[in-house]
Amino acid sequence: MTEETTDRRYDLDWLRVIAVFLLIVYHCAITFQPWAAKISFIQNSQSATHIWTLMSALNVWRIPLVFLISGFAFAASIRRRSPGEMIRDRASRILLPAIFTTLILTPVHYALFQVESGFPVSYRAEPAHVWFLYNIFIYAMLAVIPLNHVKHEITIPAIIILLVLPAMFVVEAAVIQPERYANFYLTTHGFVLGLAAFVFGIFLAYAAESVWQLLSRWFLVFLIIATGLYLARISSIVMVWPTVITAIEASCWIFAVLGVGNRYLNTPSGLLSLLGQSVYPVYLVHMIFMYAVNTQLITLALSPEIKFCLLVVMTVFLSFGAFLVLRPIPFVKTLFGMK
Repeated sequence: MTEETTDRRYDLDWLRVIAVFLLIVYHCAITFQPWAAKISFIQNSQSATHIWTLMSALNVWRIPLVFLISGFAFAASIRRRSPGEMIRDRASRILLPAIFTTLILTPVHYALFQVESGFPVSYRAEPAHVWFLYNIFIYAMLAVIPLNHVKHEITIPAIIILLVLPAMFVVEAAVIQPERYANFYLTTHGFVLGLAAFVFGIFLAYAAESVWQLLSRWFLVFLIIATGLYLARISSIVMVWPTVITAIEASCWIFAVLGVGNRYLNTPSGLLSLLGQSVYPVYLVHMIFMYAVNTQLITLALSPEIKFCLLVVMTVFLSFGAFLVLRPIPFVKTLFGMK
């Protein structure tokens, strides 16, 4: 194994932080859509559907990127640990926080929705915003034994490795044919696509540096292709096999983001260390704060755009404050996925 493949990839740490932040932004944006209440989000009386136009650019790749980074991190970690150690680590850092959030935290934000909507308050434990953590745990359990026997980097040409992701995404889209490509939540499409992204993350962990160099050189090409396909999608241009085309778009977005990260973000910093520690607990609690803040914001005579910005800022601020409070408490740290 070369030194290049064992070095920590700070760009992926940054991208994980950014991806989770975008998930929070996405959830805040739902509040201002006319269908928000149908999926148990507190709904603002004034809609801002144009915000969703931007979210549509993010929807097809942000969750797959999280799965990809998780696959990379798993493959990098298993090189230093036994299968038993990896199972215990993923159970404590992924499965336990997911179960805790499902049973304790999500009922709180659902109760806030019930009160605001005039429904009787009842205990409602659902995976909600942590559904993908269960997927990641399952993927890790499927990979733990096979990866224990892989000790060397992959000596496949970089361009061939990069073809793996769009090939898997295209096959998945053609076979499953999801009605809405971005509907990953508790669907067969979401599970299989997530597995494909996780597997590709493993490929990247064992790939030579030439793959990253190629992503860095071509990121602008991938960005242009992704943007073009996105504009065609939101313009309702009739396309043959639209889900397959969207799968290609998602791959190009991911490659563009990875290329930008490799070029500009692959450096350590104290801020990254702090944000990396905070990303799980901030995400786990953000729905409670988002719902609580929203109960106050919806009564204000402000434009939906200003409310949206305030909701994002206040949700992140309060969630990060909760992380700072929880961080020193040993047992609570474990429940929130902190080391």
